[in-house]
Amino acid sequence: MANPTTQLELEMSRELDNRTETDTLRRAQFRMHTLIAAWYDDEPSEPDQAIRDVLTDLVHLADARSVDIHTALDRAVWMVDQERADWGLGKVQR
Repeated sequence: MANPTTQLELEMSRELDNRTETDTLRRAQFRMHTLIAAWYDDEPSEPDQAIRDVLTDLVHLADARSVDIHTALDRAVWMVDQERADWGLGKVQR
């Protein structure tokens, strides 16, 4: 977590560091599972619902920050491919 400021952020940052190694798939999964568990409804019958909701909120944030969401998404997918290569995994399904 970049520059945690609240007590909750500090606790979450410590938990992340205690449970995961930097730049690992486990760390990425831990962050997302924590985010979804805290803020989103994850419906077993609709496995994409929470992901859609997270992405929707990110589109709103990108718009508020004047970020081109398509460029950001392209760069994110590129970064996932780079990380997965570092971790010995294949590229993401497209």
